[in-house]
Amino acid sequence: MSSQPSVAFVSPHAGPVIAGSSSSHFGGAEVQQVLLGRELARAGCDVTFVVDQGSFPGIAGKVAGLRVVGCPFRYFGGPNWRFFTDTPMLLSTLRRIGADVVVLKGPKALLFGLGVYRRLFGGKLVKVVADVTDIAEPEPGLPARLYTAGTRWMDAMVFQTEEQQERARRVRGLRGVVIPNMAHSLPAGLAPFGPKETDVLWVGSCARVKQPELFLALAALLPHVRFEMIMAGCTEPAWRDELVETAGVRPNLRFSGPLPYEQAFARFSAARVVVSTSRNEGFPNVFLQAWQLGIPVVSLQADPGAVISTHGLGRVSGGHLDRMAEHVRDLLANPAEREAAGRRAMAYVERHHSAAAVAGRYLELFRMLVGAGA
Repeated sequence: MSSQPSVAFVSPHAGPVIAGSSSSHFGGAEVQQVLLGRELARAGCDVTFVVDQGSFPGIAGKVAGLRVVGCPFRYFGGPNWRFFTDTPMLLSTLRRIGADVVVLKGPKALLFGLGVYRRLFGGKLVKVVADVTDIAEPEPGLPARLYTAGTRWMDAMVFQTEEQQERARRVRGLRGVVIPNMAHSLPAGLAPFGPKETDVLWVGSCARVKQPELFLALAALLPHVRFEMIMAGCTEPAWRDELVETAGVRPNLRFSGPLPYEQAFARFSAARVVVSTSRNEGFPNVFLQAWQLGIPVVSLQADPGAVISTHGLGRVSGGHLDRMAEHVRDLLANPAEREAAGRRAMAYVERHHSAAAVAGRYLELFRMLVGAGA
C-alpha cells in the first residue's frame, strides 16, 4: 500500500486528453490536470480521474497509470434540473473512490457539489485556479452562486501566479498557495530550434475571450507573412463558420481544427513566433509549449504575472493590433533576437515549471492537508 496520498481529479472533459484524442471539448485546464496526475502516479500516488461518461464513453479503467471513472455531468450544456440527479451520482462515485484529496480546476460550479461531499464524507478539497474568472467579483446566476458557496468548504486554493494570489485576497478574500503550471513532455523527435515551415502560429479554442478574429485581422495586416491557425471547438457554430470562412480567403493562412496533442506540438516546433490574442489568461499551456521549444511569444495583452515582460520571453502589445503586427515583423526580421528570447524562454521554463518540481510542490501540499486532518 502506497504511503502517498490518494488523489481524485474531478475533470469532466479530461477523457479525450487521457485517451490522446483530438476532441475539441478539452482545454488547457484538462491538459494540466492530466500532466499533474501522471507525475503524481509516477511518484506513487493512487490517481483517479472522474470524467464525463457521456462525452467520452468507453474510457473507464486504467490508462497510462491513471484510473478513469465515468460519471454524468448532464447539466453542463443541458437542463439545470439534471444538477439534482447528477450531483448525488458524483458524490456516490467519489465515496466509492475514497480519495484522500479531491482536486478541481473546472468547471468551477462543481465546487459546490464537491464541498457537499467533503462536508458529508470527509477528505480534503483543493481548488486550482483555472482563469481570472475564478477570482473576479462574484457574478449573478446559479453557477456563480454555487461556486461562491463552494469556496467556503475547500481546504486549499492553488494559484498560478502571485498576481492571482493577491487579486483573490483583495477581491474575494480567498487565500492559498502559488504553484506554477507544469511544463509538457516533449514528444519524441522534437527539439528546440528545429526547421521552420511557418512564421506565426496561433493555437486556441473558438471562444470569445481568445479573440480568434483578431488573429485573422493580423494575417490581413501582414500579407507576406505565413500564418497558421489551430482552432478547437466552439459553442457558437455560426460564429465558428464565419471565422472558418474568413480564414479560407486569407492566402497566407493555413487553418486546421483540433489536432491530437503530439501533432499539435509538432506545429509549435515548425513556427518562428507564437502569438496570443486573448483578452486574459490564467497561465496558458500555449506559452509553455512555445517556450519549451525556444519560440518567443507575442501577446496582444495577456501577460500572467508579467513573465513575458520581466524575463524577455517575447513581446506584449498593450492591446493594440497595429503594435502586435509591428512586434511580429520585428521578431521575424531579427533571427538573433528571436533566438535569444527563445533561449531565455527555455531557461525560464526549466527554472519555474519543471514537472518534477511542480508535482513535488503539490505532493507537499497534499501531505500537509492529509496530515493536518489525521
